[in-house]
Amino acid sequence: MPPRPGPFQRLGLLLLSLALPALMLVVTAACLFALTTMGNHDRSLVWVQGTPQQLHALERSVTGHPVFRHGRVEAGAFERHRPRSCPPDMVSASFSRLHDYELLVAKTTLDGLVRESGATPCRAHAFVFNDLPNPLVPGEWSDSLAMVLLMLLLPSGTVLVAWWSCGAQHGLPRLAGSDRPAPSTLALALAVAVLGLAWVGVLEALWPLLVGKPAHALRLPSFSIGMLLVAAVYAPFLEEVAFRGWLVPIARRAIGAVPAAGLSALAYAAVHLPGGAAGALAALGLGALLAALFLRTRSVLACIIAHGGYNGAALALRDAGLL
Repeated sequence: MPPRPGPFQRLGLLLLSLALPALMLVVTAACLFALTTMGNHDRSLVWVQGTPQQLHALERSVTGHPVFRHGRVEAGAFERHRPRSCPPDMVSASFSRLHDYELLVAKTTLDGLVRESGATPCRAHAFVFNDLPNPLVPGEWSDSLAMVLLMLLLPSGTVLVAWWSCGAQHGLPRLAGSDRPAPSTLALALAVAVLGLAWVGVLEALWPLLVGKPAHALRLPSFSIGMLLVAAVYAPFLEEVAFRGWLVPIARRAIGAVPAAGLSALAYAAVHLPGGAAGALAALGLGALLAALFLRTRSVLACIIAHGGYNGAALALRDAGLL
C-alpha cells in the first residue's frame, strides 16, 4: 500500500486535479474568442425598398464596389435580423467580412449607395452583427465546418494529450475501461441520465415556490443536428474526461473517494454559474450523479453515455415543450 501523501503533496494533487478542467475551459474559451471576436466576421446591413430598376441599380453598386468586395442585395435574407419597424417585403443590402474598424465606413458607404439608387431605406438603425456561421443553426451547419473543426480539434487534442501524458503516472483509468460488466455499466449510465432529468424536473417545479420566479436550469437553443452533436457527444466527452476521468482519480489520492466526487460536482457546478443559480444547482446534482457513477464503474465511457443521454433527452424534451 503506498504511503499516505503529506499535506503539501495533497495540496499539489488537488491543484493538479483541477488543472485539466481549467485548461479545457481556457482553450475552449480562447477558440471561441478567436472565432467570434478576431478576424473579419462582421456584416453591416440596411433594409430598403424601391422599384425593380432602383433595386437593380443598388445591387450593381453594392456587389461591384471596388473596396468592399463582399456585398449582397437580396430579398428574404437575414430575416431574423430584420427590425419589426421594417416591412417584410424590404430587401437587405449589406457588406460582409468586415473588421471592426471598417464598420462605420461600410455603413456610410451603404447609405450613400442607397441614396444614389433612389431606393428608400428603412428608418430603423442599421444592423451590425457577427456573421460567422453558427453550427447550431440548421441552415448554417454546412457553412461552418472550419469553425466546427477548430472547436473540436483544439480542446479535444489538449485534453487527450494531457490525459495520455499523465495517465500512467497518476493511475488514470482507460477511457473505455470498466470495473463492471458492460450490460450492468450501460444500465447504470442510463439510470443516471434518467435521474438527472428527474432532478432538473423537480428543480424547475420547486424553484418558483422557493424564489418566486421561474427557473432556467436548462438554457438550450432550438433543436438542430449541430446542437445535438455538441450537446450529446462533444461536450459530454470533454467534460467527463476532465471532471470525472481526470479530477476524481487524482483528487481521490489526496482526500479520498467521496470528497473527490464532491469536489468534482462542485467544480462542475462552478463552471455553470454564469448561467444562473438554477443552472448551477442543476449542474451540481448532475455532477454528483456522474461522479457517483464513475466511482461505481471506473468507466469514463459510462459517464460520457450518461451525460450524453441526459443532454440529448433534455434537448428533445425542451424542444417539445415537455421540460
